[in-house]
Amino acid sequence: MRVLMFGWEFPPHISGGLGTACYGLTKGLNQIGGVEVLFVVPKAYGDEDQSRLSLIDAGEVTVSKRMVDYKGFFRRIHFIEVGSSIIPYTTPEEYEKLMSKDEKGNRLLVNTSFSGKLSFTGGYGPDLFQEIANYAAIASILGVSNNFDVIHAHDWLTYPAGIAALTG
Repeated sequence: MRVLMFGWEFPPHISGGLGTACYGLTKGLNQIGGVEVLFVVPKAYGDEDQSRLSLIDAGEVTVSKRMVDYKGFFRRIHFIEVGSSIIPYTTPEEYEKLMSKDEKGNRLLVNTSFSGKLSFTGGYGPDLFQEIANYAAIASILGVSNNFDVIHAHDWLTYPAGIAALTG
């Protein structure tokens, strides 16, 4: 059985319980036997335990226009963004640094870099909704280009990615 899992963090790079819970799920699935887990994170650091899974860094997936219909995809997912200066999982010093930056102008929903890859911090910063949207775009590519028996999206950050992988 092939399982595609989406998580925002993975040990040892965690901010709370989500990464730990996902690690526990992958260990449990590995004990079943015959289960292949492909785990996608926005940013991998290279020191994660991959003995029970294959870890994919979403920032390393190449995007091409013909692979993803961004406008069509994002018409099916709706975000209600509430303007707020609250930034989760940050220190007071990081918060002050982030709040002192200049406001950005209009942004595209999906920003691609010159190399055709999307950029991810893997954190919980002020562009979190942008990263969630970019992560979902990567998920749609993975869903279309692979066959999976189970797709698991672990939380509100990865739910749009799970939908995108399913609907491609």
